[in-house]
Amino acid sequence: MKIFWKIPAQFEYKDVGLTIGVFDGVHLGHQKIINGVIDSCKKTGMTSLIITFEIHPRKILSSTTPGSLTTIDQRIDIISKMGMEVCIVTDFEQEIMNFEASEFVEKVLIDKLKMRQLWVGTNFLFGKERKGDIKLLQELSAKRGFKLHVVEPVNFEDEIISSTKIREYLKQGDITKANLLLSRHYTVAAEVIHGVKRGRIIGYPTANLKWEEEVLLPKEGVYAVKVKMDDEEYKGMTNLGYRPTFGDGKELCFEVHLLDFEEEIYSRELTVSFIKRIRDEKSFKDNYSLIGQLKEDEKKAREILK
Repeated sequence: MKIFWKIPAQFEYKDVGLTIGVFDGVHLGHQKIINGVIDSCKKTGMTSLIITFEIHPRKILSSTTPGSLTTIDQRIDIISKMGMEVCIVTDFEQEIMNFEASEFVEKVLIDKLKMRQLWVGTNFLFGKERKGDIKLLQELSAKRGFKLHVVEPVNFEDEIISSTKIREYLKQGDITKANLLLSRHYTVAAEVIHGVKRGRIIGYPTANLKWEEEVLLPKEGVYAVKVKMDDEEYKGMTNLGYRPTFGDGKELCFEVHLLDFEEEIYSRELTVSFIKRIRDEKSFKDNYSLIGQLKEDEKKAREILK
């Protein structure tokens, strides 16, 4: 997949089918739109193109973010593996926010990017003050001759699949439903940093992890996970929480114990895939109680990860 990190001044492709959006999570609803672009472009000989944003537009518009489900690198990787040919990662504030909706479609999408077909969801809004909608796109489609595809949402248990719904499940600790809506395991990339090494003393050494601040972590608790490091995959269990037994309860900690693994991995990059939630975080009266619980957690994690 060819990647542009801004809207190019000169675009080398002609006859483009495209979609545009944040696509945070690239969940089943997003996949329906993206696959529509890819499949149609293969049949018609057009070039498939997706436009997305490195920084969530909501952060620019309201100075807050809802908690990212993917980093931009993860998003690009998922979209590339789906078969998209071209991806433009644009700066919403610098390149899009102040365009009037009709001007953006005509000057950017049609004149510059050679758009011939456009795929959007039913709730798509765009342009300055988000005044562009499906009705405007239908009018522009008739005027400028591009084909508009309005893609119906995907439902799960009588609810529309959305990034908002996935965030709700993650915050509830329902990793199983979040994974179903994503159609893959929820994954967080992190760097191994130094900790207090207390896990070694009790026989369960953990890698303490530093994650990107804007990435949403699931609800506190213990999870069975798979961990990828240098193209190798390992089984493990992760604790997310405030270490009520030993800590001061103020700082959220993200740590992983790799099963059957004893190497030093400081400063290494890991990707942690959440498979299933084992239990809530809880406090223990002493090390013996904690060790007993960790043995039970390990047994459950091994059963889950068979």
